[in-house]
This record gives sequence, structure tokens and C-alpha cells, in this order.
Amino acid sequence: MGFIVIAGNGTLPYRGTHQIWGPDGASQSRDMGDPLEPTVSTAAECILPVEVLVKNTTLKVNTAPGVGGGIAYRYKGLIPSNSGELDILDTNTSVTTDVELTMPSVAEGFNYFTVWFPAGGTAASQGLWCTEYVNPLDERQSFYHAGSISGGGLGFGASNTFGRFHWSNISTGQAEADYQAPWPVTGKFNAWVLLWKNLTAGTMVELAFRVNGVDTKVFTISGAGSTAQHQLDLTTLAPVTAGDLVGWRLKRVSGSATGCNAAVCIGFGA
Repeated sequence: MGFIVIAGNGTLPYRGTHQIWGPDGASQSRDMGDPLEPTVSTAAECILPVEVLVKNTTLKVNTAPGVGGGIAYRYKGLIPSNSGELDILDTNTSVTTDVELTMPSVAEGFNYFTVWFPAGGTAASQGLWCTEYVNPLDERQSFYHAGSISGGGLGFGASNTFGRFHWSNISTGQAEADYQAPWPVTGKFNAWVLLWKNLTAGTMVELAFRVNGVDTKVFTISGAGSTAQHQLDLTTLAPVTAGDLVGWRLKRVSGSATGCNAAVCIGFGA
């Protein structure tokens, strides 16, 4: 799979985040993860720090479903539930909708997208889709997602390890210089939410967002077994200048656990 996040800079009129996301292929019996995630996984929660409007979606596949068959793209979750189905049917290979749906913030409930949900039996196909995400209260805000609560792994020890900005997992022994990425525009990271589970009780871990090798936002999380927990921060601002190097630092500060599942979503604006 691969994806591109498209957003304007301070000199361009733009709204929110546009994401082009394409899985390499899929089975008709499997729900696929949402485009705000870097991984493909079943029932993968999409966590958002604020309510976001989803609109202007295009879905395209390489292989038509066939007569009587179909491929659907649904927005699922607690709020809304199984709504906004977008179908490719019969011999068609693409579909576009301007339907607008509100995806809730993490404070209201988790949610996710599914694709390749059969509307009557179909073959697997490669494909891609593009979706626009807009915060109605700040239309210039973009959102970036890393990890997966159902599959995204954090591997940690008593020493610092580092991960790229859009990580799918982080392992021990990774050097920061190998995972820093230059940020393309000037602005501020301005909304943060972290969701985690499968962290052994008695273990405490730091996950820090870094700019030019300096912590600018630190999540300190504690274990509660398989129970999912989240932290939401709409106050901390992390300014960046075009060309600054961004990435993540991970370290266990107490306890003996060596890993957990986690996903993070951060907002960025002028």
C-alpha cells in the first residue's frame, strides 16, 4: 500500500487534509483500515482530537466487481454506525460522492473506515481512494495519523529509541538520525491524541514528539492490560519552520514490559 497526504501552505487557499491511499489488494471477506492509518488492519480505530468533516470521496479499482457484484466503502463506528456507503457496482471501476459525514473526536468514541466490503460477492482488486478531511472550526488544519491500535507496535526498553514521523511501528535500538524527516512548511502542531492498549500494569512509557532533536510534546502512558486508554491534548503547541527535522522518541521509564499497541493523531495548522 501507499499514500500521499496533500495540503497547502500559508500562501495557498486550501482546506484540511486530502489523502490518496491505495492498498495493493484485498479479500472480499475483509474490512480494511482507514486512510488516516499507515497500516491495513481489520476494525482499526481512527482516532481524532476534534470532530472532523469527511467529504468529497473518490474510490477507484483496477478490476470491476462484475455483474451482480460490488465493492463498498463505508464509514463505521460508534457515531455514526455503518453509514455513508459508497458502492462500485457491476462493470464500473470508479465512483465519487460529495456526501458529508462527521467523524467524532476520541472524546465521543472511536471510529474507522472500511473498504472492499462486498455488496454481493466480488473478486479482490487493487485500488485507491481520495478523501478530504476538514475541521469545520479551523478549515486550514490538517491531520496526520501513525500507528494502529489493532496492529501498530511500540517496542521499547530502558534506553531511548526513535521512530519516523508517520510510524507504523517503533522498535528498540533505532538511531534518531535515521528516522528524522524534514517538515515542508512553517506552522504549529496544535492538537494531539494518543490511544494505547496491551501495556502491562506497572509499566510507564514516554512517547515524545521531537523537533530538531528536542522533545516538544511528551505523552507519559501507564499500563492497564488490554483495556484501551487515551490521552487528549488541545493546548500544547509545537512550532516548526520549513526544513525542521521531526520524529518520535520512545522509552520505558518504569516497569518491565517491552511493548504495546498504540496509535496517535496530531493536527497541524498555521
